[in-house]
Amino acid sequence: MIKNTTVDLQLFRVLCAVLEARSVSRAAESLHISQPAVSYSLARLRSLIDDPLFVRTPDGMSPTPRAVQIYRDVRRGIDLLASALDPTGFEPRQSDRVFRLTMSDIGEMMFLSPILHYLQQHAPRVNIDVLQVSLNDMPRALNLGEIDFAIGNLPEICSQTSYTTLFREHYVCMFRVNHGMIGDKLTRKIFEEISHVFSGSSYTGHYMIESALLERGIRRKPGLRVPHFASIANVVAETDLVAIVPQRVAEHFGRAYKLRHLPLPVRIPHFEVRIHWSEQHETNEGHRWMREIITSLLSRH
Repeated sequence: MIKNTTVDLQLFRVLCAVLEARSVSRAAESLHISQPAVSYSLARLRSLIDDPLFVRTPDGMSPTPRAVQIYRDVRRGIDLLASALDPTGFEPRQSDRVFRLTMSDIGEMMFLSPILHYLQQHAPRVNIDVLQVSLNDMPRALNLGEIDFAIGNLPEICSQTSYTTLFREHYVCMFRVNHGMIGDKLTRKIFEEISHVFSGSSYTGHYMIESALLERGIRRKPGLRVPHFASIANVVAETDLVAIVPQRVAEHFGRAYKLRHLPLPVRIPHFEVRIHWSEQHETNEGHRWMREIITSLLSRH
């Protein structure tokens, strides 16, 4: 219970900033105030609420359950109040807001360029931070404002987030030009005999490829396992290994490395790439603007 019902709104803005940044210094920077001012505001709020609010950990300032509850209650109210007090609303060209996104490394390769190109033209002071967040932590990170958006093939979090579908995609087999075993058609026999590059993790959703193939009685022959997609194109271009990748990725790598791709010898389900966010931030004009821009750009990318 709050000891004094007359509470400065700025104290709650500070709490939200620290919780979202997990850092006093970064919160101070985002609020354009000094670190001592942030610390002083937290001390006042701790006294008023009679709760420590944050605990220092190796990963930053970890909020207490009470801090999380307060954040959820006041974040939407602060956004609504800010919109009401600012008749001009969010102005992209004047904003220096930082939007935090999470996506796989393959998402970084495919999505960041069109987003950043647009921002340079229309919102030159807006910045993007890309953070790595585990699949299990994504809903929590979205709700707490640690990240603004999660982009990718993430069906596991659909029930816990708001989202919109950017595009449908399917997998193909990518290989080098003049491959000795592959002609104009990829047969099941060759597909099973040839060595494959295995890539990605449960974060990317590409683990579902293996499950779909096994369900159809196909077991791939491993030639290389890598945790990320960054090295795949060069490996495939210089060896007889092949890789299963989304078609857009195969087209991108094909232009850069002169690679070919063909349909898989068996049909596996398409998947959907979506942008996810927390319902709590839907009233924030800047958040809505960025969401609409990303959706527009990537839906036609």
